[in-house]
Amino acid sequence: MGHIELQLHGAALLRRAGEPALPLRGRAALLVALVALEPGVSRERAARLLWPDAPRPRHNLRQQLLRFRQALGAGLIEGDEHLRLGADVRLAPAAPGAELLADEAPGDDEASGWLQHQRTALGRATQAAGQQAVADAERNGDLDAALQAALALCAAAPHDEASLATLMRVHYLRGEGAAGLGVYREFERRLQAWPGARPAAATLALAQALQRAEGA
Repeated sequence: MGHIELQLHGAALLRRAGEPALPLRGRAALLVALVALEPGVSRERAARLLWPDAPRPRHNLRQQLLRFRQALGAGLIEGDEHLRLGADVRLAPAAPGAELLADEAPGDDEASGWLQHQRTALGRATQAAGQQAVADAERNGDLDAALQAALALCAAAPHDEASLATLMRVHYLRGEGAAGLGVYREFERRLQAWPGARPAAATLALAQALQRAEGA
């Protein structure tokens, strides 16, 4: 029947060639994300995390798995006491800046707490990988690659000051004072929405260095 493509970032979807996309919402989306991000998760944990107030949480889990089989046939989630994605499931790469299960609103239950934890952890991992890519390119003297990595970093976290400062630094190294100052001024404009907010000292020092370079 062909492989199933699973998209978890942005709007959660399942796709199979030649068939309409199947949107995932609510507990269905959370279950698939849980199995994808915690392979081997026990049925007990999944049931109690997602249906904590149900009289029979494992029954709710069985019903959701049955709905998946009815919609897709076998292959999405496999396992008896421990669950994993099927061998034919392929995870779609996350688009820059796309949030995990973006359509799921914050809540105060344990499942929402799990989702927020995963979003935070994935965001930190993405930022760390991006910063490392910039550092590697700079160390190799490849400022074109450093610029592309810094732009990708900012696309993934457009409001993160550390990412914006990295892009400013790359522009400085490339002798692009005006471009670096443009990044800083846009950041300053955004800060106006937060009374009393100021750039970090290192960001301000970098902006001053760009101003001096531009005036030289």
